[in-house]
Amino acid sequence: MSTESNTPAPQGDAPTTSSPYRNLWVPLVLVPALIVVVLVLVFLAFGGIVGSESTIAADLDTAVHGGANERTQAIFKLTQKMHENRQAVELGQPEPWETGPDLVPKLEQAWQSLDQEGDYQIRYVVAALLLLEGDERAGEYMAEFLELGEADDPEGVLRRNALMSLALAGDPRALDTALELATDDDRAMRVFAMMLLSRLDDATADEALVAGLVDGELEVRANAAIALAGKSDPRAAEVLLELIDPATIAGERERHPTRYRDADAPRNIRMTAVAMLGRLGRPEDAELLRSLASGDEDLEVRRVAAQALEGHQAVQER
Repeated sequence: MSTESNTPAPQGDAPTTSSPYRNLWVPLVLVPALIVVVLVLVFLAFGGIVGSESTIAADLDTAVHGGANERTQAIFKLTQKMHENRQAVELGQPEPWETGPDLVPKLEQAWQSLDQEGDYQIRYVVAALLLLEGDERAGEYMAEFLELGEADDPEGVLRRNALMSLALAGDPRALDTALELATDDDRAMRVFAMMLLSRLDDATADEALVAGLVDGELEVRANAAIALAGKSDPRAAEVLLELIDPATIAGERERHPTRYRDADAPRNIRMTAVAMLGRLGRPEDAELLRSLASGDEDLEVRRVAAQALEGHQAVQER
């Protein structure tokens, strides 16, 4: 699998580098359920399309039957609308775009009608939307992209997106590749593997995350710890405590100045680690959380620590 791409990093707060998964300090507990759609929007490489009044059904029809430019713009607008709908649902708000009861059948029809050759990006979007809609055949469709060769997916973007899609859906078909990537020579791929493994409910996945806790790269250790904490695994605690210490990130920035250009990175990393430490609910962490909530010099860290302390206490009371 190719490890390099010209695609921008999918996370808004991650620096743009030569690989979409390089230098990702990803707060896995905060990764949106629709990261797959975010990735789709990134690799299609369009600017914002404004003023679109077309319906989801119309966009889907254009994506399947329109001309080359029309199809690409339509699939962008389709993913954008589906993303906005999902965001609204997560916030308890009405969906801004009507889908109708026949969306899944229409997506199925689109999948079947698209040519097998030459339409991989559009077919991927259709498969991703079917996966998000819970269609039972979507995992099988998505797995097809794992078999793409270099000629059809030269930078591996579709294959990596398909892996993330399957992992987010908890599909076991992502496990073997995630385990392989967890020992890849490329730091970026090991970080990506931690992201995948965080979503897979499997003892083998958990053990691979534990192995990631002693990786030579702090980024890998950090993502492994956050992933394990998201699964309420106390083995994450030691690395989380390391991340909370300001000296840790300061030292990393000195050693690797080109990796940590975002001025907010130290704060974001610390806040994520504090939040996940609270989630573990270990009695021995209560004093640290209280200290951070009352006396840390960063007000945002204090705020997150206060929230983490509440969560910590809730865990203790269960």
